[in-house]
Amino acid sequence: MSQLSDEIKAGIKALSPAWKNILADQCRAELQTVLAKLLTIAKNSSDISPPPQMIFNAFMHSEPDEIEVIVIGQDPYPKREDGCGMSFSVPAGRNKPPSLKNIVLALETSNIVVEGSVTSGDLTPLAKQGVLFINAALTTKAGVSNEHLFWHPYVEKVVKIITTNKPGITIMLWGTFAHKFEKFCDPRTRILKWGHPSPMNAINRKDNPESFKNCDHFKLTSDLIDWSVIGVRKEQNVENTATLTAPVTAPVTAPVTAPVTAPKVMNNIDDIPGGCKICFISTDGASEGNGKETCKASWGFCVFDENISMIYNESGLVPKITHGGKVQVPTNNRGELTAILNAINFIAKNKNKFNFIETKIISDSEYSINSITSYSKKWKENNTDKKNLDLIYPAADAFEAISKELQIKIIHTRSHRTEPPKYSDAIEGKKINDDQDKSEVINPQWIMWYVNDCVDKIVSGVLR
Repeated sequence: MSQLSDEIKAGIKALSPAWKNILADQCRAELQTVLAKLLTIAKNSSDISPPPQMIFNAFMHSEPDEIEVIVIGQDPYPKREDGCGMSFSVPAGRNKPPSLKNIVLALETSNIVVEGSVTSGDLTPLAKQGVLFINAALTTKAGVSNEHLFWHPYVEKVVKIITTNKPGITIMLWGTFAHKFEKFCDPRTRILKWGHPSPMNAINRKDNPESFKNCDHFKLTSDLIDWSVIGVRKEQNVENTATLTAPVTAPVTAPVTAPVTAPKVMNNIDDIPGGCKICFISTDGASEGNGKETCKASWGFCVFDENISMIYNESGLVPKITHGGKVQVPTNNRGELTAILNAINFIAKNKNKFNFIETKIISDSEYSINSITSYSKKWKENNTDKKNLDLIYPAADAFEAISKELQIKIIHTRSHRTEPPKYSDAIEGKKINDDQDKSEVINPQWIMWYVNDCVDKIVSGVLR
């Protein structure tokens, strides 16, 4: 085997188990074809851009279920010093290429960042928030663009898997070439199209509404990603700030003003009758300035009985702590994890007081669910260093222990959805007997929406 082959394999080996499953297992045949061609035409590391250890860099910063936005590029920068394995990004210290300059200009025009505040072309801070910057070709010949088109079938399949596994994920397609990727996306994918940011695109040289500086994709996704993390947030941006800190009518310690008639919430656990059947515990986290040192994050959970009435809730701010010698700054993920951990502890503490038959813990964070129920075991076995292990491991241990005594599940729901019908067509108007649980009649999708909406209001209120 050549040194180049060894370096590529080392890059694959460094991937997380979840990414290996997608990139090396599910796409094994396509990857083998690509590498066979690559190793035929490139003999040394210096023959390709980016350097071989950076080929899969785009997948190193967030787990698959943490990805919120995909940005498709065409191929790596031909200069090896600029290629870093992430579309449009360059290593820290390198000058911003023309296309990236226009991306920054769009952020400034959108009033997301202060003009001139984005001094680095390194987009890693955004990748850590869940932006997957991926090129259609993961390599090119050093000094030459568009030389390794044989990557396309592999990347197309990767995009199809990611969008299928996470329905509703957002993908940004800039330019005619990227627009072709729409056909490889799951039909439920949120597609955002614009022209390419390159100054070679004639429309970008004109004062035109379609010029890339007027691209609205960053505004449209400001609820998912804090794009200002690569610069200085423009505080005067009223529209973006409103997205992050929407007014909430319900105070944290009072009954929640739900979209339908709000139940009486008992914040004193001793006031809830013993033997109450608890069916759902919804959990959530929220944040302002996610990804920044000054981030403020919250957590909360709501307890619902068999009539889908909220009977109890807890919430609070996520503290800034030091764990294992590292400072853990509040983040949205830490809010989500704290909420689930506290919900599990609530169940364990009150298992003798309430009826927890088939209780479901509801979370809109796939990252948190998978970390607790799946990834944590492998991370422990391999002594893998990951973020938030101070929350993930205790939650995983507590969930495993309580699952041996009770029928408890952690299930995922999509957040910020449109309210579905309360009753399905088949049960619309069906009379509910006095001894019949409402949960047996109400549309299950509405229940998931409702319990998530209630806790979302609470954690948003904590941040006010």
